[in-house]
Amino acid sequence: MASIYLRSSVYWGRATVAGVEHRKSLETASRPEAESRLKQWVEYLKNPQPVAIELPERTFESLAMLFIDKHLPRLKPNSIKRYEQSIRRLIALYEGRDAMRFTAAALAEFETARRAQGVQPATIRRDLACLSSMLSLAPELWGDDDLVVANPVPAYLKRHRKTLREGEPGKRYLTKHEEVALLEAVKDIPVLWQNIAVAIDTGLRSMEQFALRIKNVDLVRERITVPADEAKSHLSRTVPLRKRSVEILREVIAGRKTGYVWTNPATGKHYTRFTRGLAGAVKRAGVEPIVWHDLRRTCGCRLLQDDQMALAGVSRWLGHQTVAQTQRAYAFLEIDNLHDAIRRDPPVLLAVPGGHAKTG
Repeated sequence: MASIYLRSSVYWGRATVAGVEHRKSLETASRPEAESRLKQWVEYLKNPQPVAIELPERTFESLAMLFIDKHLPRLKPNSIKRYEQSIRRLIALYEGRDAMRFTAAALAEFETARRAQGVQPATIRRDLACLSSMLSLAPELWGDDDLVVANPVPAYLKRHRKTLREGEPGKRYLTKHEEVALLEAVKDIPVLWQNIAVAIDTGLRSMEQFALRIKNVDLVRERITVPADEAKSHLSRTVPLRKRSVEILREVIAGRKTGYVWTNPATGKHYTRFTRGLAGAVKRAGVEPIVWHDLRRTCGCRLLQDDQMALAGVSRWLGHQTVAQTQRAYAFLEIDNLHDAIRRDPPVLLAVPGGHAKTG
């Protein structure tokens, strides 16, 4: 007696031979193919002479395709882009290899090849972390919970933690004079002026700011909410608004109740970046080069230095997962300033997971 059944979109076979029940993944989502493989498998169980069962090879690229099709759709757009970059680099070296038998030597080969290309250690670490995720999810992706896949990446990264560590946090932020010069350089480009000013005031990540929805802006209470599904930390938080940003947002969303705050009139979609616009503004303003994330860092520095906010408050405001992350990110500031920030009481309004304000 034999039959097939679905398990996580993959067909499995069940057969009873000589009073013993057997179960096995047939490694296909096609019912006709599953029935064909079931017959071969039952014949193998009955016949002492092995019968070859045509099953797909578990190559690295087949695992990569499953990872892209099944896992990446669960992630945020920026994470998807980062994983796709790593996958392309991994396939370039590992194409055709058996994904079931990765070794530390294979990882060392990848590291050597990437270093020869002039790639930074932090990038190599992220590529290997992507590989680790793929190997960890292999049983689920192949629909075989009993599958054992070697994953030497965590141990490898631990052994090489000194040579493959993350890069040092950036230190660039705007002085008040540079901010004035930068905003003056974009005074004829309203949408860029507005976004630069709000980025400095709120410290939102670019993906949080550009995808900001009108429904998450509270001009009465002068704050915005970053939903968990749009936050990098996956934690909702509330960010207070400075007067300048309140005025900007009131003007931008006047008469509208739904949709994104900043919508590109040419596409009807929200903006995703202002890379070229910012680069042009920097050149016209005559300030040292910056990237968009430096505007967020400027906000953090102002909170610590000008507003005298406690480090825990800054951490919650910026949406860091831990205070240690905030301390590491701003360690380039005067150590006395950081020590003072750690000792201070929390500010009056803190952003806490769940999107509700808390009085300090």
